[in-house]
Amino acid sequence: MEKILCPVDLQPDTLNALEAAAHLANSHRAPLILMHVFTQDAYDRALSEADGDMARVEQVQAQRQQALDRLCATLRQDLPGLQCSSLLRQGPSAATILEEARAQKCSLIVMGSHGVHTIGEALEGNHPVKVIERSPCPVLCVPPGAVLEFPAKVVYGSRMKPQDPDCIQRLLTLLHPFGSRLEVVYVGEEEDLEGWQAHEQLIRSYVSYEALRFHFVLAQEESYQELDGFMSQSSADLLVLLTHQRNYLQRIFQKSVFKQITYFSDYPVLVYLEDHLARASKG
Repeated sequence: MEKILCPVDLQPDTLNALEAAAHLANSHRAPLILMHVFTQDAYDRALSEADGDMARVEQVQAQRQQALDRLCATLRQDLPGLQCSSLLRQGPSAATILEEARAQKCSLIVMGSHGVHTIGEALEGNHPVKVIERSPCPVLCVPPGAVLEFPAKVVYGSRMKPQDPDCIQRLLTLLHPFGSRLEVVYVGEEEDLEGWQAHEQLIRSYVSYEALRFHFVLAQEESYQELDGFMSQSSADLLVLLTHQRNYLQRIFQKSVFKQITYFSDYPVLVYLEDHLARASKG
């Protein structure tokens, strides 16, 4: 693994994402970059509080950089050997995160996910989905209160995509230091069972991993609700999804399992895009 980028807003309810990023980076001996985005709203607020005095804006930026530096120092103290650096950038939140991930050639983005109550709220806000849909690398979303230090049990929510074997192989590389148990789950109708059995054999022909199990869940509710129920019943630590990029209208009007899960879950969700696999294969 190369670099891990962890955007932080310096709020207490996103520090668990920072801890997850640090443990992953330390386990893989990968450099960790802590990044804070100083948005236009933060700029305007600092300027307004100081009656237009630019010195106040510079002071606030310096304070946030110092807070990042302290976080890095604390992580290095807690995890000896961890390579941790910090940076502050100014601009729109999602776009700036994506720009830095590309510039740094990051292998993974780890970020907190603030809870929202409706899809409309998520579309209006700076939810991680806006980063996921355009990210050059997989994105791990860690909601407030979730802990992900050593994922013992991981669920891969399959949609019977031909890219599943490749994605699972890459996932197992990420999970290698932890010896995680991997549960591959498909939610479908009775008529899907034969196709699922063939898909299981396809995956097994490519993936050799002892702690690998397959499950067919007969759909009684929406797919994301069934996956959520499986996560709860199995006490899994992480849900992994593979999806594809959509254009603007499709993103708004078509159902998306990864969106529903990422908006409302209370457990970490790791999302791969099909485009990530294609780029990695070309590389």
